[in-house]
Amino acid sequence: MKRRTVRHHNRFAVLRPCFWNTVTRATVALRLTAAVYILWNPLWGMLASFFMDWFDSYLLIQRAGISRKAYHVLDKNIDQFWSAVMLLYGFTTPYWGLLSVLYIFRLAGHAVYIATGNTKVFLLFPNVFEFAFFWFVALAPWSTLAVDYVSALMLLVLVKLVQEYALHWAWPVQLDRMKHNFRGYHPALRVLGWRRLGI
Repeated sequence: MKRRTVRHHNRFAVLRPCFWNTVTRATVALRLTAAVYILWNPLWGMLASFFMDWFDSYLLIQRAGISRKAYHVLDKNIDQFWSAVMLLYGFTTPYWGLLSVLYIFRLAGHAVYIATGNTKVFLLFPNVFEFAFFWFVALAPWSTLAVDYVSALMLLVLVKLVQEYALHWAWPVQLDRMKHNFRGYHPALRVLGWRRLGI
């Protein structure tokens, strides 16, 4: 028990130095603000959150200079705040039961990640909750597609599995190859500002 506690402590300890960085604090503030905006406007709040969830890796690794390991710890915990906001809004919709089950499933995956530090576990616990909220709640007022919920959910699971595989299995392999072949990102990507692999 004591050893496990130390490992968890060290995993979160990697975040301490990065919070002295202004870029990191600003990025975290923007992500939290985008998440909270979902309570007022689910569609635009989700679009802003999706954008920041994609762009924050550039800001935090390339500009703030934090390691990829620290980035994942920070990113996944902000994701949990984002998910909690979505669930809170979800309780006001007819889909609160489905969303609650998907939220608990992802939360279990997050707990396994915190315990192991291995992002590959997310392939076993895909974040279908996020896509389900976007499809069933955020897009609902504008959606004209007559798709039954079971089919839509199966499609969301498939799409999310592909994304989780790309992010947590295929991309790390590519990073490792670039590290050995180019000692960093490919020269074409360096021109665009992607220089630090963070590993």
